[in-house]
Amino acid sequence: MLDARAITVVLSVAFVAVIWANLAVLVHGNRALEEYSSSPEGLENSPVTAVQAVVGESVLLPCDVTPPTPSDAPMLVLFFFKTKGTPIYSVDARESSNLYSGKHWADSEQLDRRANLQVRRPGQQGLYLSRLTEDDAGEYRCRVDFKSSPTRNARIILEIIVPPRHILVTSSWEEGRIVSGRIGPYPEGADLTLACQVTGGSPRPSVTWWQGASLMDDVSEVTTEQVTRNLLRLPRLTGDDLFRKLTCLAANSNLTAPLSTAVSLDIAFPPNSVRISSRTATSGRLPVGGGRGPEESDMVVNVITVRANREEYLTCESTGSRPQAELAWRKNSLAVKGVTATPPPFEGSNSGRLTSVSTLQIFPGIEDHMAVVTCKAFSPKLPAEYIEDSVTLNVLYSPLIELHFSSAVEQANLEEGDDFSFECTVQANPEAGKIQWARDGVPIMANDSARVEMAGKRLIIMKTTRFDSGSYTCAAANTEGVTTSNAIAIKIKFVPVCSSNRIQKQHGAGKKERIDVTCWVDSHPEPLTFRWAFNSSTSELRDISATAFSNHGMSSTLNYLPNNELDFGSLLCWAANDVGLMKQPCVMQIVPAAKPEKARNCEVFNNSSMPRSVALVSCLPGWDGGLAQTFTLEVRESRHKHSRILASVQHSPTPVFNMKGLKPDEEYLFIITAVNSRGTSPPVTLSYKVPVEMVPSLSSNAQRSDEAGWLSWTLFIAVVAGVFITVALCLAAVIGLMRAKCCTKKSSAKIIYAGPIRSSDEGDKTNSLCPSTIVYCDKHDCEIDDLTKSSYLRSSSESGDSLCKHHLDHINHKDEKFRSSGSDIRIDTPCNWNPDLGSSCEDSYFRNSGPYHINSLSPPPPPDHMVTMATSSPIPSSCRAPLASSDSLGRYSSSSSSRLSSVSTSGVSAATVALHPDYRDLSADCRTPLMSESAKESAV
Repeated sequence: MLDARAITVVLSVAFVAVIWANLAVLVHGNRALEEYSSSPEGLENSPVTAVQAVVGESVLLPCDVTPPTPSDAPMLVLFFFKTKGTPIYSVDARESSNLYSGKHWADSEQLDRRANLQVRRPGQQGLYLSRLTEDDAGEYRCRVDFKSSPTRNARIILEIIVPPRHILVTSSWEEGRIVSGRIGPYPEGADLTLACQVTGGSPRPSVTWWQGASLMDDVSEVTTEQVTRNLLRLPRLTGDDLFRKLTCLAANSNLTAPLSTAVSLDIAFPPNSVRISSRTATSGRLPVGGGRGPEESDMVVNVITVRANREEYLTCESTGSRPQAELAWRKNSLAVKGVTATPPPFEGSNSGRLTSVSTLQIFPGIEDHMAVVTCKAFSPKLPAEYIEDSVTLNVLYSPLIELHFSSAVEQANLEEGDDFSFECTVQANPEAGKIQWARDGVPIMANDSARVEMAGKRLIIMKTTRFDSGSYTCAAANTEGVTTSNAIAIKIKFVPVCSSNRIQKQHGAGKKERIDVTCWVDSHPEPLTFRWAFNSSTSELRDISATAFSNHGMSSTLNYLPNNELDFGSLLCWAANDVGLMKQPCVMQIVPAAKPEKARNCEVFNNSSMPRSVALVSCLPGWDGGLAQTFTLEVRESRHKHSRILASVQHSPTPVFNMKGLKPDEEYLFIITAVNSRGTSPPVTLSYKVPVEMVPSLSSNAQRSDEAGWLSWTLFIAVVAGVFITVALCLAAVIGLMRAKCCTKKSSAKIIYAGPIRSSDEGDKTNSLCPSTIVYCDKHDCEIDDLTKSSYLRSSSESGDSLCKHHLDHINHKDEKFRSSGSDIRIDTPCNWNPDLGSSCEDSYFRNSGPYHINSLSPPPPPDHMVTMATSSPIPSSCRAPLASSDSLGRYSSSSSSRLSSVSTSGVSAATVALHPDYRDLSADCRTPLMSESAKESAV
């Protein structure tokens, strides 16, 4: 019971103590506020300190935080700015031992990180502000709360000094322009007013003029809120004012250095004479009219006659200037480059004034005719006062021509039927003769229809057509030369017309087979739209939907599908531009696609100037079946109806072939067929027997012709020639017998033609690999350095012999003689041409046709797909077959020829087929190489 009472008493006493403590705090706070607001030591009676600082620098706002008694300590420091009710900076030490470790806080908007309270040194306590701005100016209040002493207040008035920003001087003589340093020069007797103008500064600066240590003017005037100036007037300048230095000062505080600028006066004397002279004689002098006095009316100028681009020197001399005059050259008021350096100054004879000399080297051009060359003399310190002398150039030059267009219609909008004209302006010295006109470099003549007129310097073209488009020029000549004018391009607008040279007028197609038909037009400007229509003999004109064709500039391509017989007929195409619609449509016939017809009028040529081993096979193309066609030539022996192919040419663009290397007294079959994507035409077969006589090479013909000429004059030469021929025949017979013992007579074919080689087996669909080599050798004792062993692969369905026996071997050929026909290709067929040998050739030789089918219309293989054969080691002479000479493979032409038909084929490009000489039998002890070095040289 006692414990409960005791606890109650203790709680009551504690409660009363807490209430009394709160009341004490409230009374103390009210007393402090009363002291701050109304005590004599409050805000109104607090001390005021004025502080000045320069913008951008730092300042200390004084605030004494030292406690009145040593036992006391500051607990709270507050800084207020102007009338702002909340502090901008505070230090709270109520929860720490001193101000150093108290909580510092600064208004981030007002002070950012520029403020710091300094309290360590007495007398230097306060708020330290850095990077002052003009907005920092104003009244600051400092309040310090101590632990037991009354609150202390202080006021600080901060004045921010802003130095003047810019100072400049203007001159009345330069019409108010800014001057500095040495100014002028000014002529004697001139009145000069200098204005010193200062911008910025707070407080407003004082602007004064000084000459050395003497004050000349201290009266400033305010022009605007930011500008202060002082005018210094200097009446009637004299020679004593030369280099007089005047200084303008602007200051608004002793915290900063004054802003200043200085000028120095310059007084100058202009030159009093100038003269141009030349080392060449003048061709004449022209009087100067319009003079203001008798002396000026009598003045003359020199006229110098020169040829264009001839070197000329002019000298200019001036006197009377101080300092030394500068000499400036001008040509027609434009400065002239290339003036030589002025020589060092030297004193003249009068009044100590200076003389200047300058030499000008010129190369007069066409534009310099009647140009005025002027020498200007002026004092560098007084450029406004100058004197001049001039000469006139009479330049001889070839005509200077300009061509100008003239029409009621703008040049870019000319249409057929409009009129336009040109005017040719000609400047020449001496005068030019008659004007000549040209279009695209071709002279223009006035025509009988009076559509083209030439009147003086004008060319008039009336009722223009599209053929009047072109580049027009005019030309004229005099004793100095001929000149052609600038070119003016005229492009006449016209309605579209069918471009017949680019349109394929007939297209072959099958039923249900889509084809692309392209319509080409000539037009200026380009067509805006195209229209397609179909017309057949049994139906009316039927428009084709725009979705079926696409336009590409000057062309439109129609994707056409004939479904039945009625869809074969005529396709019509119109184009329209901003001039109008084309009058006549382009017509393209759609016909059923078919195999091509056989070639026509085939013939074989061999004239008297050609070797017997050379022949020309020529035909005329038949109907192409509505598709692109090429031509094939096969060369066979005529001894057997089904003799093997000796050589073939495929994909020749024209049915014209050059045959080379034909064997004497041999009969050949030439089989010509036309091929398109639908198939092959019926063959045309020509039989040709090579004449027995061998024709020597051109060089031998010429040599023997010369020998025949000499035989008719000298019997001795005839005897010698006879002996020479006899010996040659004997040697030939001996060599023939030796070869008969070593080698059996064989034949080979070699083809040189312009175009790709395709494989010959149309039915081959197995894609099996054929041998990549030319010759297969089955004799170990043969000399095979020039032969490559075959490593072919047989297909799963048939043997390599049957698959590749008709294939042709490819060798790249770079003969410049056949460049006009394309890339020439040699193909060796080293098999015996005698059908009685059976299949021995096919068992021993294999040919690689490459991946292209003989009748394929795919693009030809690139050169790197061709199989190249080269010989690297020599072959015994006893095994070499006789070779055709280099002349026997050349091209010949003559008016007389031996032919099988009588149709001329001049001007038709031809493929070239060369038949190679003999090869030995495979059963012989040694084998003749496919191509010896001499054979390759003769083929090339």
